[in-house]
Amino acid sequence: MKKSRVAVVSVLLAAVLLGAAPETIRAQQGGSMENLLRPYLDPDFTPTEGPDTDKAFMRQKAAEIKAALPEKLRVAPGQKPKILLLTTGTYGTLHTPGAAGLIILLREAVVKYGAFELTEVYTDAGLTLEKLKEYHAVVLNNVGRVPNPQFANEILPAYVRDGGGMLAVHSTALLSYKEPDAEFNRLLGGYVDQEAKYGHPQKQGQAFPVVLPQPDHPLVAAFKGEAASLTVTHRTLLGQIRKPYQVNIAPPKRLADELYVLLPAKGQDTPPQVLVQIDRATAPQVYPDYVDDFAYALTWIKTYGKGRVFYTQFGHNMAVYAVPCVAGGILDGLLYAAGAQAPARREEKTAAAAGNPIFPYFFQKFEGQEAKLKEIGYTPTPFLLTKIDFTKNPPYESGKIQHWIQVMAKSGPGFVFVHAAVVRDSGDEEEAIRIVRETADVAQPAGFFVSVYPYFGSHVPSAEKALPFVQRIKRDNVGLTLHLPQEIKGGNARRFPEIIEKVKDHINLVVVCGADLPAEGDDPAKWPWSRLIRPLGEGDFDVGGFVRLVKATGYDGYFSQICWGIERPALDYLPQSIERWKGFCRQH
Repeated sequence: MKKSRVAVVSVLLAAVLLGAAPETIRAQQGGSMENLLRPYLDPDFTPTEGPDTDKAFMRQKAAEIKAALPEKLRVAPGQKPKILLLTTGTYGTLHTPGAAGLIILLREAVVKYGAFELTEVYTDAGLTLEKLKEYHAVVLNNVGRVPNPQFANEILPAYVRDGGGMLAVHSTALLSYKEPDAEFNRLLGGYVDQEAKYGHPQKQGQAFPVVLPQPDHPLVAAFKGEAASLTVTHRTLLGQIRKPYQVNIAPPKRLADELYVLLPAKGQDTPPQVLVQIDRATAPQVYPDYVDDFAYALTWIKTYGKGRVFYTQFGHNMAVYAVPCVAGGILDGLLYAAGAQAPARREEKTAAAAGNPIFPYFFQKFEGQEAKLKEIGYTPTPFLLTKIDFTKNPPYESGKIQHWIQVMAKSGPGFVFVHAAVVRDSGDEEEAIRIVRETADVAQPAGFFVSVYPYFGSHVPSAEKALPFVQRIKRDNVGLTLHLPQEIKGGNARRFPEIIEKVKDHINLVVVCGADLPAEGDDPAKWPWSRLIRPLGEGDFDVGGFVRLVKATGYDGYFSQICWGIERPALDYLPQSIERWKGFCRQH
């Protein structure tokens, strides 16, 4: 990464306040924006003109913000992501205190966890696409306007579309609000309604009731702790005296901050997934009649191309960052946006591939099985088999599945197998794609892959049929299962070189087992599964040759051994199967 020009004053300030080394926290010259922020970041600073801040109050707020961070990270990065924090366009002093609060929060997180590198900039000048690609995520800290519209509507979208991450807070929803069709709005997912008075609902400033539409989603974990209360008064802002008002906060049920009336962006490929919202039924705020539930969203995530976006309305008041659920939720969102969980899974997967990245499933359970499986050389991996069936109501039990993802995530990275069993028409298929995207967005922060699981006689009977389905889903953690016995059942026993070449870029799981090879003229569709699912080492199909074909593509991911229908006790055949697997790996 190229080194930024260093503003010595800012670096020394960071080092004095936080005890951090200048190479950990770097600040780039930003002129007037830094001057606006300085009284909030340096309580000892006295401006030569304009009103001063209450220094004791600022010290108190800074201490409370630092104390609000959780003891441990909930979303663990697998590598040290590089974060670019852009603070600019705060409408003068209007959103400067809130911007300062986020800076204090992220600086303290760097010191507390050492989990990411933070570079601070105060202007979008010079932020080219090539420059942004040096970072895992960009944070837009109350960026309500920028002088260069190309940055918002071309450079940032291109960066995220190619796999970058973006976290945006509060007034960033104003960035293109006067241009509803702007690409930035599609990137963010929504924008402030310019028809509403000053963009705000009526009767704002009061505490509002908070609900979690997806209570089992990993990115709302911070909002599920014990209730707390905090009362603050928003005091003097630099350069402008604003009327003080009370902010009453009692998470996780009631919070307060400045609110916007938000509208969903037009023409976006993937709509936002709302994680935290105001309880519309009991909210004291008055919203226009024409808005829908989206206007009440407080926090959401979405994908844009290959990238990830996290937005929160919180961030007008500096003190809101002193609320543990807000502070922790934003930190979780930042690591999600930075893709921190994905590198962790990739590193673990690659390490396993060097040894024995194979786990058995659908076998007869036995006492102490996890320890025994590890002992003989397997890699126990949590998985969940799910089914989409549009003859059922509902066709997919999303709530239960999200719950079990969180339960199983405690055991480490794993898989959600999605079996598209009954999909009747194009409308069903569109809904199935939406369902898998939603599942993937829940699974990703928990460290889970989603694998479209083919099944003979279903809507997706083979890897080739799964391919277009996966390509339309467009999620980094979604792939397809190359399933040896299902492919043989479908008549593909001699087509594996062709099939593997076709789907190789989208495989995220390979299922193996012993199997019989159909002779010319045989119809394996009529065979019992007992001929297609056998312990490794049994049957005359060349499983070792199949494994070599897969690994020759550069695949370094997970394998699994299916044991469905094998009536023998697992320990009668798994030790022999793992030895055969080790032999396959040595041959490769």
